[in-house]
Amino acid sequence: MKATFPKFRPVNPANYFKNFEPAALDLLLKMIALDPARRISMKEALRHPYFDELGEAQKQIFLR
Repeated sequence: MKATFPKFRPVNPANYFKNFEPAALDLLLKMIALDPARRISMKEALRHPYFDELGEAQKQIFLR
């Protein structure tokens, strides 16, 4: 017996996260990608423009 799943129409995430700045929304979407090959890694996430204000010393704490 083959499982079937309902089909959903895609939605624009920006409609649901209206208060997010563009960099935050971009990072969020990269972090929740269902395909692991397309999902952002922790190291890549720390290099994302959203974290530009974070100092290099602070980033290094997470990269150890």
